[in-house]
Amino acid sequence: MPAAEGRENIQKLAEQPRLGEATSRYVLASRPVHDGLRQILTQIAGVALLVIVPGRVPAMLGGPVDFASRALSPVRDALDALQVPPRAQHHHFHLSAAASALARSLDLLTSCLRPDASDSERDALVRGLRNATDHLRAATRLLPGFEMADLTQACCAVHAGPQQWLCV
Repeated sequence: MPAAEGRENIQKLAEQPRLGEATSRYVLASRPVHDGLRQILTQIAGVALLVIVPGRVPAMLGGPVDFASRALSPVRDALDALQVPPRAQHHHFHLSAAASALARSLDLLTSCLRPDASDSERDALVRGLRNATDHLRAATRLLPGFEMADLTQACCAVHAGPQQWLCV
């Protein structure tokens, strides 16, 4: 993001009631972290759908699991590097809890890839993914700019302006 655009975004955010410049900087810096966690959650959940039903585990699922695992490390590093102003501490708590839940879910997913995985392991995986989802949803409500779904990217948004979405 060009420096001028970044300053403009900080100024727009800072103008919101009680947000301030430090929190605005945090919001802009933590958006990629939130997006990364959301993408990793999607990756893990997609693979989890294939393994939570008892029976035969499809082959070749190790690749997507390894990909999600490798993606989580830099996202956690970026999360740890954030400068967190007081107004954003609750938000940061939920991002951190989501990252921890995703790490645990990755471990559980690896266990569920085994042919002898138990129902309790699969149940724990579902609970872990739900926990990560709940924390990301909580984070979206605390500060502006962290929507879980961007409806401007919906297929119907291409044909209609944002005031005229016709998604059903």
